[in-house]
Amino acid sequence: MENHETFITYINRNHSIDFWSDIGIDHAITLAKQLSKSDWDFICKTWKSETNLVQSRIAELISEISFWNDELFNMLLEMLRSDNREVSEASLDTLNSIVQTSPNKLDYKKIDKALQNIKERDIIFNTILRSLKKNTQ
Repeated sequence: MENHETFITYINRNHSIDFWSDIGIDHAITLAKQLSKSDWDFICKTWKSETNLVQSRIAELISEISFWNDELFNMLLEMLRSDNREVSEASLDTLNSIVQTSPNKLDYKKIDKALQNIKERDIIFNTILRSLKKNTQ
């Protein structure tokens, strides 16, 4: 099994919330860090065919990998526009985190453009959305 297949298989497991937050995410981060650029290129091309759970976990884990490229950034922006709440929230949270920790990684004009069509949702989503908008202006 290829590295990206092992990674996808693992994050597609329906771990309990407690397991995922306590143990599962750490193992997923380890797997994500082992992926090559070609593995991530493959994931960037195929993410839409994955389950919503996989998509949201990919978005959640992107900030943990050691390299950055336009494909990852574009994938996150597409995920932000997802109809699935968990996927869009995970991508929003990750973008906000990257803006705060590694601001030079991102193209703020692309983010601003992507954020123009994002609808507000619940209080937490809206708070993160406002924070991201503020931090990218």
